[in-house]
Amino acid sequence: MLPVRTSAAPLLHRRASTGQSPRVRRRYRLVMEGFQQFMTMAMWIAIAGSPVAFIGVTFLHAARYPQWVWAFSDRTQVVWLASLLIGAAIVPIGLPIAVWYLIKVRPILRQIEHGDMAHFAGRPSS
Repeated sequence: MLPVRTSAAPLLHRRASTGQSPRVRRRYRLVMEGFQQFMTMAMWIAIAGSPVAFIGVTFLHAARYPQWVWAFSDRTQVVWLASLLIGAAIVPIGLPIAVWYLIKVRPILRQIEHGDMAHFAGRPSS
């Protein structure tokens, strides 16, 4: 009577270590090294691309507001879009610009768009 195997793991391990020719093992090693290099490169691209993607999303957010909202906020849309576009090319400059836009400018634009004119409370009318 043959022994009954309860797990395929020992069988797979034995086949991988003893049943393959050196040519097959070499090919497997090359494929796995290529896969490892691909995954490492994908990770570095994701890490390097994250700040640019953050600036790009901020750029699209700034472009979405209508011109009248920017006019009421006393800021110019073109200047912010140009600075964010330049900041996408020069990331150490673009990240602080994007963060400043998201923290200081965007809340004012959102208030104006929703009709909350508290931004103008202390101004004299002209």
